[in-house]
Amino acid sequence: MESNDKNVLHSNRNRRNIEGNMGVWLDSLINTADGNLKAKELIRRAVNYLKTFDNSDECTNYVMNTKTEKIFFIISGTFSKIIVPILHDIQQIQSIYVFCSKKEKYEQLMKNYKKIRGLYDDINNVYLALKNDVYMSVNDDLLISVLPSTVVVNNKQEASFMYFQLLTDILIQMDDIQKNAKKDMIDECREQYTGNKQELTVIDDFEENYSSDKAVWWYTRDCFLYRILNKALRVQDVDILFKLRFFIKDLHQQLEQLRSQNNETGTLTVYRGQAMVKEEFNKLQNHIGGFLSMNNFLSTSTDQRVSL
Repeated sequence: MESNDKNVLHSNRNRRNIEGNMGVWLDSLINTADGNLKAKELIRRAVNYLKTFDNSDECTNYVMNTKTEKIFFIISGTFSKIIVPILHDIQQIQSIYVFCSKKEKYEQLMKNYKKIRGLYDDINNVYLALKNDVYMSVNDDLLISVLPSTVVVNNKQEASFMYFQLLTDILIQMDDIQKNAKKDMIDECREQYTGNKQELTVIDDFEENYSSDKAVWWYTRDCFLYRILNKALRVQDVDILFKLRFFIKDLHQQLEQLRSQNNETGTLTVYRGQAMVKEEFNKLQNHIGGFLSMNNFLSTSTDQRVSL
């Protein structure tokens, strides 16, 4: 038990969040009860980066100063009536899970605050709800760069747009020793997923069984790969993108091969259903006729009904 405790502590202290989502858990007993170790390990199967707090002020300050990650917030019933009203409208908070022994005490709270996903007296049910919500969140990410074609833009905006396109082109065209590139990626992933037994098992599987003709299959698998890649593309994390260079190249090449095999006309129409915040939708409307670049790989279908 002591060894596992050290792994969990190491993962909290020394890792950085290479995924786009994170868990925050506020409970006065979270860092004292031995049984909570297994609960933390379970939650990390749904969201790898987990911060735990037993002090409400420290938790509140942390959440309010988190600007880029999407937060999935687990809170004990004891704290919920005070803290939920304070943090509910923070944009980064996606969902709230009230973990309590007497659910009837918090039914009115749930009615008053729409981000409360549910009231739970079993950590396994928290995990199931959280896993589904995180999966939907990752798949709802739409990473778009827009550059007007007929409007004069400042040099900084234009340079940023072109820089990222150039960066991805370089990664795809790099001639590298695949064995070393793969090792760089696996070493980084093992470091970042320390203590997460489920993802470490998947990383072992990737190391032993990955082949370039399975790149699309691995990207669509619900595991560390697509979450890391989407986050790195969204925030333009050059360090992580370089670590993933061999996989990005394989994925791009396999998609090109599939396109050429299944498309004789030169044009292929595919569909994707996409949730979009109003600001993103307005950005598209305001730049009709401009240059549009998707900064990530999109899952699509040739069947419009499937995409909806």
